[in-house]
Amino acid sequence: MRDFRVSAIIISAVLCLALFWVGTSLYEAHGTEEPLRELLADHPAVRESEVRRGGLWEVRVTLHPTDDLRATYTDLAGAIKEVVPDDRYHLEIENSSTEFLQNWWDELSLYVYEGASNANFAQMRDRLTAAVSGEDLSMAVQVDEDRIYLRLKSGDYDLY
Repeated sequence: MRDFRVSAIIISAVLCLALFWVGTSLYEAHGTEEPLRELLADHPAVRESEVRRGGLWEVRVTLHPTDDLRATYTDLAGAIKEVVPDDRYHLEIENSSTEFLQNWWDELSLYVYEGASNANFAQMRDRLTAAVSGEDLSMAVQVDEDRIYLRLKSGDYDLY
């Protein structure tokens, strides 16, 4: 027990932790972050992207205009899953919205949340369509088993 040195054990433990941290950081940078950035840069639906690592991978994308938001989102999420496991990222879509479109979202969101909580999507669609009829605004709503996709368009601006 005399040769037992606490300082050597502590130094060894600190060095092992440092090596583990460096290895994990390099793996994330070269094994996940770079491929994810390249994938997003090459994806035809993506205009701009930002990737940040937190508890989850935060993926923010700005899309080119799309008429089929559900297909675009599904394709993009599928591509991201090739690099990052499904439960390890959060995808956020940003777009070229305006205050006019944001005000409309504030007005229409009640119908969307009500339709989601009641699972009455046909009524939600009808109410949304009636609300925007006659306005300088077009609207498309789509639903799948996980999400409701709403696209508002006014001129050259979209809100997804």
